[in-house]
Amino acid sequence: MHTSVYWRPPATVLCPYTTAEAAIEMVLQSCHTYDVESSFIRRFATREKELPYLNTETDYSQTDTGQVNTRLAAFWETIDK
Repeated sequence: MHTSVYWRPPATVLCPYTTAEAAIEMVLQSCHTYDVESSFIRRFATREKELPYLNTETDYSQTDTGQVNTRLAAFWETIDK
């Protein structure tokens, strides 16, 4: 068995018992390594845990702070119970 240096345990191992109300994933812009994993995280959150899911791409600069805040506020409004 070949073990990759970049291997990480799947989300099912990391959070088998979650009390989260939503899943928010922040992906660094142009970071394809984490962006590729987004489909697995989305599937786990929405299908297995039945959680609302938001994927936001950011470059962690001050220029996109307003856009990220708007997306987060809109996301919370859609899931507010």
